[in-house]
Amino acid sequence: MFQKDLTRRQFVGLLSLATTLSSCQQPLRSDSDANFQPKIAEADGRDIIVIGAGVAGLVAARSLINAGHRVKILEARDRIGGRIFPHRVGPATVDLGAAWIHGDRGNPMVKYAIANGLNYRKNQVQPDLLIDNGKAISDRELFQAWSLVMDFAQDLEKIEKTVGSQAAISEAIDQFLSSRQPEISTERRARFIAEVLWSATSAPVDQLSLAGSIAEIKAGFDGGDHIFLEGYQGLIRLLWKGLDVVLNASVKRIKSSKSSVEVTAENNLIFEGSHVIVTVPLGVLKGNKISFEPSLPAAKQSAIERLGFGSLEKVILVYNNRFWQTDFTNSVANFEGLGGDRAFPIFVDMTDASGKPTLVALYSGAFAETIQGDRPEKNLQETIIAKCLESLHRALGENIPNPIATYATSWRHDPYTLGSYSYRAIGSSDADIEALAEPVNGRLLFAGEATSLEHHSTVHGAFLTGLREAQRIDSRAAIPKPDFELS
Repeated sequence: MFQKDLTRRQFVGLLSLATTLSSCQQPLRSDSDANFQPKIAEADGRDIIVIGAGVAGLVAARSLINAGHRVKILEARDRIGGRIFPHRVGPATVDLGAAWIHGDRGNPMVKYAIANGLNYRKNQVQPDLLIDNGKAISDRELFQAWSLVMDFAQDLEKIEKTVGSQAAISEAIDQFLSSRQPEISTERRARFIAEVLWSATSAPVDQLSLAGSIAEIKAGFDGGDHIFLEGYQGLIRLLWKGLDVVLNASVKRIKSSKSSVEVTAENNLIFEGSHVIVTVPLGVLKGNKISFEPSLPAAKQSAIERLGFGSLEKVILVYNNRFWQTDFTNSVANFEGLGGDRAFPIFVDMTDASGKPTLVALYSGAFAETIQGDRPEKNLQETIIAKCLESLHRALGENIPNPIATYATSWRHDPYTLGSYSYRAIGSSDADIEALAEPVNGRLLFAGEATSLEHHSTVHGAFLTGLREAQRIDSRAAIPKPDFELS
């Protein structure tokens, strides 16, 4: 049906693009995106403080401890993992946040996992049933729409010359379809596919940079999408074991100078050390949830404002049996509506990963913003689940059974994330990501997926930036089995 073996990072979507685009991939540039240029103060035996117990924070801490340093992690939640969150939904265990490995070939995070006994398998989000207005569409109808989308993707650089480098993906889609003038039904389906693909970056398509999207296609690791057999919790356990983590320690203020750092958390808990590595999500920085003394440099603050941070949300539906296997075995795409009014566009069978018959609805971008709203309303989760079930019933029929357990994520309203992951917004650039990663005063450092030039919005991007910042402080810092270098 669709071509396989590219990842969401390589084609920023829930479906897969023709493999001809993989020839555009560029070699990994080590993720020393900001280089190791401003001189970092030497560690002097005092604690190195890491803010956030997500992947970036855990990797930074583990690497520094391996080099002989004392490290204390401050985590705002009552759990570790950050945007990795395996959660029990009835009898099933489902990753509410990060779930997929985006490319396994040459991926250092995967090398570390394999070396420590974690196993994984391929899991492409590949629809084998497509519904339009309650009816399955034919392969011929799909081919007509999909061919347009492939042509669009391959013509992005040509389109950029017409609409300009500061254009949004939505403008590029409009321009392309206007130039082709396909049949109305084909145009509607092609537009739907394109919007689902690009909004999987977490961005509304009218806010996503065309230039940034072109760079997305060229970056990343090959090998397709995979999942760990026990979910990402296995990776978290490997990284966390033996670390000094203070939970329920939401950081409010960071003071840094040329000689020390001081971090103030809730209840006026104060921690002093030689360095601090900030790994909180970009959404927290954009929300000014942490005050910095002195204020962050203007270039860094501007970068925080320009870069995007959006939502990709999930609705978990757990059943007594896999009733859908007579219709599809992988996932169903539901071609309903467009833009902010688009219904839940894709339902993925995650039974093998969760241990029980489970469908996971994925929705993002403008629709996530519309249905989630600007504030967490009362009974929001119940409302989202009801709307999701309405969409599924319209796709598969009214006689399908009701789920035995449900859950709806709301990363958009989570006070410790305020979204899912970063994207290249209109007006942002590589320089903004580099500025976000730049240390301050030689003692205040930044890690996390948003600080990765080539791997933002991925777990392995967070992994690499944690190692990067640890090695700024001490070049001996490394993750064991095997040793990892940044080149």
